[in-house]
Amino acid sequence: AHARSIARAARPRAALAAALERGLAAHEPHARVLDNVRALGRDGSLAVVTGQQPGLLGGPLYCLHKALSTLALARALERELGARVVPVFWNHADDHDIAEVHHAWVMNEHFDWRKVGLSGVSSGRMPVGELALSDATHRIGAISQLLLQSLPNRPSRARAVELFAPRESETLATAFTRAFTRLLGELGLVVLEPAWIRDELALGLAQIARSDARAALARGGERLRSGGHPPAIDPDSAALLFEHRGDGRRAWRAGEHGWTGGADDAPLDGAALAARIAAEPARWSGAALTRPLAQDLALPVAAYVGGPGELAYHVQLAELREACGAPQTPFAPRASLVLVTRDVESSLASLELSLDAALRARGEIAEERPAAERPAVIARLAEIATRTARELNAERDALAELDPGLAIQLRQSADQIKQTIKRLVEKSERVDMNRRGRGTRHVRRVAASLTPRGEPQERVATAFEWVARHGEAWIRELADALPPLAREPLAVHLELPVAGTDAAGADGAGADAPAE
Repeated sequence: AHARSIARAARPRAALAAALERGLAAHEPHARVLDNVRALGRDGSLAVVTGQQPGLLGGPLYCLHKALSTLALARALERELGARVVPVFWNHADDHDIAEVHHAWVMNEHFDWRKVGLSGVSSGRMPVGELALSDATHRIGAISQLLLQSLPNRPSRARAVELFAPRESETLATAFTRAFTRLLGELGLVVLEPAWIRDELALGLAQIARSDARAALARGGERLRSGGHPPAIDPDSAALLFEHRGDGRRAWRAGEHGWTGGADDAPLDGAALAARIAAEPARWSGAALTRPLAQDLALPVAAYVGGPGELAYHVQLAELREACGAPQTPFAPRASLVLVTRDVESSLASLELSLDAALRARGEIAEERPAAERPAVIARLAEIATRTARELNAERDALAELDPGLAIQLRQSADQIKQTIKRLVEKSERVDMNRRGRGTRHVRRVAASLTPRGEPQERVATAFEWVARHGEAWIRELADALPPLAREPLAVHLELPVAGTDAAGADGAGADAPAE
C-alpha cells in the first residue's frame, strides 16, 4: 500500500531525472543506469534507496552489501508490484566527518592488516564532497603504489586500483560515485550525490522547517522511552539542518522559541527559515534525523535499506514524518555477510575448526599444539644487530675528535645496519611461522580473513581488496543469489581462485545461514 501511494504521488519527476543524468554524465554510466534514471522521470516509478558516507577505496565491505541488498529488494518489488523500481545509492557527500572515511585497511600476503590513509586531512569544516584531493597535499599517488605493492600480482589488481583509487582533483565522494557506478552499473545501480538535486531537497527541508519539529521529535522520544528504548539521537540537542557557509557549516536546532543557528543568533520561526532555505537551496542539507525525510520527499521511495545503527534513529522519526508530510517509508535491513573463499575453507578444515567457532573467536584462535621454538639463527641475528649497533656507537666520541660530522654519520650508519638486520629477522620469523604450516599460517589466514583486527569482516575489509584479489564476476553472481530480505547473517561461500593463482574471475557463489 505504501509503495502504490508513493507511485501515485505528484512529484517533479522530469527535473529530478534530468539532474541525475547530468550528475552522472562525467562517469559515463552503463546503459542500464541511464535507463533507470530516465525511469525515475516517469510517473508510477519507485525507488529502493540505501546510503553511506563515501569512504576511501569504496569504504568498508558493508557498503557493497548495502548496494547488493538494494538491488535484490528493488528486483523483488518490481516483480511483486508490476511497477518500475529503481535501486538508488545515496552518496552522503554532505558528511563532514573526514576522520571516519579518509582511511582503509588492506591485508598483505602475510595476513597483516595495514592502514592506508590520505595525508594532510583533518576533521573538518568542509563536506567530504567538496574536499578536492591532490597528490601534492594528500599523496594519492603514493596510496596507489602502496596498494600495488601490498596485494598479489594479478590482472584484477591493476583494475581495482584504477577503479577505486582517488584521482587528482577528485573528492572522496566523486571517487566513490565513479567506482560504484562502474562496478555495479551493469546491474542498474544509480548512485546519487545530493549536490545534484539541491532544489528538490530544499523543498523537503523547507517543509521540515515549517513543521513543529521539536514537538514531533519529543513525542517520538517519549514513545521510545515508554517502551524501554532511549532515542538513538537526543532530540533536545540534535542538529536538524545544516547551513553551509564559507567559514564552515552552521547547525540549526529546533528550540522552544524557534530555530536557532547559534547561541548568539535570534531564533527564526519556521516560515522565515523555510524562506531562507528556498532562497539559497545550495547552502542547505539535512542532518542524521532529517536526511531520511528530505530524501523521501524528493524521491518516490518504496523502501530504505539500512544497517542496525540507522534503524535505531529511523524508529524515532514517525511523528516528525507525520508533522512535515513525509511518507512512513518502510525500513529493510541490509544483508550482513561474511565472504568465505576456498583457501579459508581449507584452513578451517586443517584446523578442524567450524566457521561458526572461527567467527565467535574474533581472531583469538588457539593452535592445537604449541609452536616450535624459534630457530637459533634468528635469535643470533637479532643479537648481532643489537651488538653491532652498540659497538659502532661506542666509537662515536673518538671519531668526533677527527670530525663531528663523521660521528653523526656513524650513528646513522649504526641505525641503518640495525634496522636492515631487524627487517631480515622479521622476515625470517614470518618464513618460519609459515613453514610450520598447520598451525600458525592457517590460524593467521582464518583470523585475518573472517574477523580482521577482531572485527566483523564487512567492517574492515573493502570491496577494493576483494576485486583486486578475485575480480568482479563473483559480485554479479552474488547479486543474483542474494535474497531481497536477509533475516539473519549469511555466510557466502565463493568458488573463487585461491590466493596463489592469477585468475581474476569467479566460478560461482552460494549463500547459506551459519548456525549461530
